[in-house]
Order: sequence, then structure tokens, then C-alpha cells
Amino acid sequence: LALAWGWKRFTLVLLLAFVGFMRMGELMSMRRCHVLLPGDLLSDKLVLFLKIVDPKTRRVVLRQHARIGDELTVRFATTLLADLPADAPLYPGSPAVFERRWDRVFSELGIPIKSEVGGVTPGCLRGSGATWFYIITDDIPRLAWKGRWFQQRTLEHCLQEVGGQVLLAQLPTE
Repeated sequence: LALAWGWKRFTLVLLLAFVGFMRMGELMSMRRCHVLLPGDLLSDKLVLFLKIVDPKTRRVVLRQHARIGDELTVRFATTLLADLPADAPLYPGSPAVFERRWDRVFSELGIPIKSEVGGVTPGCLRGSGATWFYIITDDIPRLAWKGRWFQQRTLEHCLQEVGGQVLLAQLPTE
């Protein structure tokens, strides 16, 4: 729906957050220079890397990155970002604009957007992406690495957060 409305960079941020288990604050502060596309690495392998500017867990590991190997996401990111200047923001709008677009897309789809009623918020993308990855791979060590969960307890909490699946099951078919 966001693509149909022409919100390409919004859609890209959604994909990166979900597929890369990224926190929204991390993505909102990124610039083009923080995204290493296959062409930047002189590689034909469809993988991109996100250099995380100010990681939440910097006390544990100072420099962090996310690796995204989802072919569709890498191709889409390459199309949108390859020709941008290094200092261009990954998402050109403010966090408030992002949230308004989020609310509009999901409201249009009939999906609740208020956390008080079990709705979706941008913050659910990281955990939902991790849950999706767990369901399709059952690879907990890779999940922990990919999600940058350095403490077992944090990973356990994330895996138990299956609110997205519960919400999906509660939505009307249409």
C-alpha cells in the first residue's frame, strides 16, 4: 500500500527494520554512507550491511552492524539508494512523519495501531521480524547473532513476544 502511494523510502525502512531486526531509532539516524550496498563492496552477492551509528547496546559492543541478505530487500535498497549522496538520510522525513504514515497505512488496512488495544506500532518490527525468522529457520544461534542479542535473557524475551502472530490470527480475512 505504501508503495502504491509512492512512499518508497518509508517502505524501505519497514523492510530493513523487519528483515534486519533493526530498532527504529537506529534506522532514523542513518544516512546513505551507513548503508553498504553490493556495489559499494564491489560484490555481486546480494547482501547489504547497515553500520549502526548509535547502537542501544554500545556498552556491550561499541561497533555494530546488521547484515541483510533478503534478495528483494537488497535489490529495492540498491535501486533507491545507490545514487544518493553519502550524507543523504536513509529516511528523509522526521520520526513524526514516519509515524503518521505508519498510522495511515495500517488504519487503511484495518489493522489496529494503538498498543493499548494490541495494535501494531513501528517498534514491533524488530521483534516481529525475529519471530518470523525463528519460524522459518528454527536457527536460534543465527537469530541471536543477526538480532545482536548479546544476553540470553533478551533473546528469550524476544522469542516469547509473538503478539504479531496473535494479532494476525485475530484480523478479519479481508
